[in-house]
Amino acid sequence: MVLSARKSLVTETGTRISLVPGGIFKGYARKIVHQGNITVPSGEVVLETQSNSTTDEFFPVS
Repeated sequence: MVLSARKSLVTETGTRISLVPGGIFKGYARKIVHQGNITVPSGEVVLETQSNSTTDEFFPVS
């Protein structure tokens, strides 16, 4: 499972994400706030913040 967002990826308190053994969960966004549980037995979890077109690096202040 791959989730990506331009600005924020947020899970509410108590959120449960469960995948089958060997599964993969990846989340990419400018801001990530995870307040629950991710269960992926023998799998992979990636939560990565990334710059995108809404960040100031693409629109520098002169």
